[in-house]
Amino acid sequence: MQKLIHCIDASMAAMIALPNKLDKWDIFAISKVHGMGKADYDKKVFDFDFIEVVPLNNSSGLSYVCLNKDNKWGLLELKYNDTIQCEWKLIADFIYDNMDSMLKERKIDGNEFGVKSNKEFTEIVDIVQNILTDNVEWENRFAVYAESIKKNEQLIIEARKKFHNWKNLSTYTSIGKSSSKNKSIVFDLRYKGQSVANLKIDNKKVKIKIDNKNEKYFGSNPNIDTYIDWNSDDARNFRRHFSKSPERNDNGKKKEEHRIENLLLKEFSKKKGADKKLRDIQPVVMFKKIGLYYQMTTPISPSKPPITYSGQNGGGIDILARSNGKLCVIEVKDENKPSESPTVVIKQAIAYATFICRLLRSNSGSDWWNIFGFERKNVPQKLIINVVAAMPFPKDNSIPDFANLRIEIKSLKVKLELHYIYFKEGKEEGKEDKKITEIKTSLSSRFS
Repeated sequence: MQKLIHCIDASMAAMIALPNKLDKWDIFAISKVHGMGKADYDKKVFDFDFIEVVPLNNSSGLSYVCLNKDNKWGLLELKYNDTIQCEWKLIADFIYDNMDSMLKERKIDGNEFGVKSNKEFTEIVDIVQNILTDNVEWENRFAVYAESIKKNEQLIIEARKKFHNWKNLSTYTSIGKSSSKNKSIVFDLRYKGQSVANLKIDNKKVKIKIDNKNEKYFGSNPNIDTYIDWNSDDARNFRRHFSKSPERNDNGKKKEEHRIENLLLKEFSKKKGADKKLRDIQPVVMFKKIGLYYQMTTPISPSKPPITYSGQNGGGIDILARSNGKLCVIEVKDENKPSESPTVVIKQAIAYATFICRLLRSNSGSDWWNIFGFERKNVPQKLIINVVAAMPFPKDNSIPDFANLRIEIKSLKVKLELHYIYFKEGKEEGKEDKKITEIKTSLSSRFS
């Protein structure tokens, strides 16, 4: 991930900002031009790094870069001087508490440079913070979830070994199922992200309960409203039917989003970098040894304003993932349209991410950090969480203006870094099932 800084030619940056090992930014000036849009950037502009770098690029010959050093903002000016390097100088020292006030004092209109204010996003954080503070029951409930999940781990792992996945069927769990105190272990079988059956392991016996909507949606064998033996004729017919990749008989929107989520989960789960459309990302699964997909539950409902507290009936995070050592909260949509624009979607993801921040800073935070698959025992004192809107490519291929924007939650010592994932899906030659064929994202520059 890099940020380009230019003042006249958008195809050739005068400077670039690169993240360093401290999760801060170093700025490098162009040192050699090779032609064809390629250049070297070996000259480090400052001998110190920055918490945030916000380029205000313009092709008029005058650009600025807002720089956050030690939580104080300063301003760099770039002027065209008949060379690609541009002339630069620091025109505002690092004395400003926020970027907006610095630009206002300098009479610079950030809107002219496409600068996105983070006010509408910080308001989401504040709303969720207040909701969670006013409704404290979630803290003890999620602590009990975490404790029960840890206790049930070996039991669930052994239960999962009692059956094999059949073609096109994925095994899911949930926070409720994984933390249940029942001796019977229940798994959710899904076809293209849609639940089609429950599997129960009871006294080492595997039984299946087939969803009563399968016949309507997929033309499969009739519902049997009870648990039957996994090796029975009806169970075999069920598995055989879904191995043939039946199409769903309607286009329900929620089911379509589940299908997209499942495609992304399968793409992210690939182990070999050469096979992945986006490297350095893996989905968070329940219990690494068996890798159960699950949707992280929350006590809030942010899908439609106003955001509300919903207790045990709150919304679920579409995908939790780990990318380059950071936790990612990903909200998935099957369409890219004005009513569900990247900005609308990222706000929903910010709300869920704020809950995750509070959860990780709660008394059970270290348990959840480990459940999310991080080997480090305790949650880092300073934390960066990637917040992602995932959706199909827009018609104009425009990049969301919130990309790489950071929101700091000082009370929690957390920074939310906003990103997008655009994807395309298609069919491989000679195959019926769709897959993710292309990904473009601000998360990482390491594409296959």
